[in-house]
Amino acid sequence: MPMHTTVNMEGAAQLYLKEVWKLHGLPHSVRIDRRPQFVVDVMCELYRLLGIKLTTSMAYHLQMDG
Repeated sequence: MPMHTTVNMEGAAQLYLKEVWKLHGLPHSVRIDRRPQFVVDVMCELYRLLGIKLTTSMAYHLQMDG
């Protein structure tokens, strides 16, 4: 009988980094069927673990246009 384990966003990001990253790298796309905020949170945590700094742009900022 399979065991069911609940994984939070930090655990999901750590599992991805430990088990998937080494084989496949970052995803080219992410398909979301439910709870899109969870996927966003996991990706933000994954980027944090990888040392990738996320920055946001301001609307209508000329240097970010295009």
